[in-house]
Amino acid sequence: MNLFRKPERIYKYLKKTSDSRKSKLEIQEVEKIVHDCRNVWLHENEPVGIDFGKGKYPDYLSIAFSDLAGDVSDERIREVMARRDDKAEFELEMIFKKLQYQEPDKAFELAKKIIHDANWKVLFEEAFRYLATIDSTEVEDIFIAYLIDSDYDSKDICRKIADEYLNNRS
Repeated sequence: MNLFRKPERIYKYLKKTSDSRKSKLEIQEVEKIVHDCRNVWLHENEPVGIDFGKGKYPDYLSIAFSDLAGDVSDERIREVMARRDDKAEFELEMIFKKLQYQEPDKAFELAKKIIHDANWKVLFEEAFRYLATIDSTEVEDIFIAYLIDSDYDSKDICRKIADEYLNNRS
């Protein structure tokens, strides 16, 4: 079912959710927003009066687990990366998610550390997915180096992420 065709269902859902009960949106406004979204989705015309923004927003796990990460200092990151056990894997993943949400520059540096340390291969995909959200020549260089230095494997998700990133680069 295509919800773009049912703005009244979106409106009813928004009115039911606790955060949206305070919303002053009327059904006509929801219909207009949905119409503009449909236009953008179909590449018909640009939306009028709505700024969809180009910001980078964290995924739900980054937000949900940010409290579990605790301290994200450089010292703690070094300590966790030195341990290399199952608990450390979980801790580093939580730290990485929190940094993506709260300190993107530090998350970028941690992603590079993860990718360049074969002991953290379990987090490569997560690091690659994060790097793919960043438009930079440094990320491009990282991905090119990975494609050159790694053996071809058709099941390698990181290779697919790097390929897609490089193919969509303008």
